[in-house]
Amino acid sequence: MATLSPPSQPEPLVAITNCDGYEGQVLALHLAKYLEGCFGLKNQAKSNNEDDKGDKKKPKKPEPQIVCLARDLSKCKHLQDCRHLKLVEISHDNPDSISVALRGLKTVVLVPEMEDNQIDLSDQFVDIMVQEQVIRCILISAIGTDAPEKEHLARYRHIEDKVKNSIQRWTILRQGFLFECLYFWIPMIQDQGILGMPIGPEFEFTPLHIGDLGESLVSVTFPSHHDDGDHSDGDKKSCGKASEDLQAKSKAIKPTDTERFDRQTYTLTGPQRVTGPKLADDLNQVLKAQSEDSNAMPPTSVTFKAITRDECKNYFLSLRERTDLLMNLPLSTAAKDTPGFFASMTRSLSQRRLWDLSGLFKGLDEDAQRLIGEDTEKDPKEPKDPKSLKNTKKLSKDRGPQVEPPNNTEMEMLLDLMDYIGEGKASFLSGDMEKITGHQGMGPEKFFEKYGRDFRRRHPKDL
Repeated sequence: MATLSPPSQPEPLVAITNCDGYEGQVLALHLAKYLEGCFGLKNQAKSNNEDDKGDKKKPKKPEPQIVCLARDLSKCKHLQDCRHLKLVEISHDNPDSISVALRGLKTVVLVPEMEDNQIDLSDQFVDIMVQEQVIRCILISAIGTDAPEKEHLARYRHIEDKVKNSIQRWTILRQGFLFECLYFWIPMIQDQGILGMPIGPEFEFTPLHIGDLGESLVSVTFPSHHDDGDHSDGDKKSCGKASEDLQAKSKAIKPTDTERFDRQTYTLTGPQRVTGPKLADDLNQVLKAQSEDSNAMPPTSVTFKAITRDECKNYFLSLRERTDLLMNLPLSTAAKDTPGFFASMTRSLSQRRLWDLSGLFKGLDEDAQRLIGEDTEKDPKEPKDPKSLKNTKKLSKDRGPQVEPPNNTEMEMLLDLMDYIGEGKASFLSGDMEKITGHQGMGPEKFFEKYGRDFRRRHPKDL
């Protein structure tokens, strides 16, 4: 008779901060998706079956976990069911809570919190990293650190310098304008048919998809499949077929390059230059094509309009006062029109003035959805695994993480970023993402093909 071994405890591997924010959650899911590929359920089941054939159960090697730090765990409910994520509540008023969370860890992904005291909070994290002997920090930073007159971009220069001067091994990933920021413009697009930005129509920039930032983070965090370790061939093979796709995408990374990203700063850009008018044109083309494919009513066209910084700021502020920002596409209709991606998401702007970005969150792909208990490939008529049914119902009810209209820090940073773009300083294609991941990332056409229906302007009869 087989002897059962005591359950092994998950092994904390990496910590990531700001997991009660949208960006931190998406990046945490990407890291978890990688670990799931290496220690997938199928490989685990196979290993268990092989062990059952023996007289004794072999001790299971502890599976690694990502430690997700958050100040408000109630905002992390969509991470709770992922077995490779460990949620830990911290308080900046209680530094010991951070110390305990980081104790024994060697790598931390620092995602600066979007607060007025952003510098102080980041400095505190770095000081505690030093205290707890963290030797590696991957900092999510921003472009524009060379513009000291733009306060909210210049903050990242201070944070970068703090990390460089304090942590032995560091990597900085600078991001520019994220495609996902366009969600702040949905009410303007829907109400007025205008994409209004404080950027001249001639200025180019290179938007980045947050999923590509996530892939870059995975490649930097796990440059040889497991960070900071001398692993045998057997350990590498344990990744199995489940991670072949990720390994193929990261073919530019050699297994021995465990330190190739140390003390490096990368500026991540999308693969294409765009202007404001081109973004509007790309959105119009995608919406028109989708309406033709589904025999839906042709969408009202969206036009770009150059507005002033003050006008844009007033628009952002007005979002906090609105209570009619409701955009609700029934799930059944979405599934009929666009199987796969839209079948797994609900799009809405809630009456609590919170935006449902479940599509962006769940849109990582089916693998990430499986991590949180949802399988989009199964026929809805097929009986579901009882163990996953509970999670699926929970996610369907909650509909994904919600992001509030930009707070003061987010708003000023966006405005500074658009000023930076409007000065012609953000038109470069860095090529850094391809160096890191082996591919160029998602351009505007692909982004709108995936998420364009969220931006579809409502017809007067729907208002």
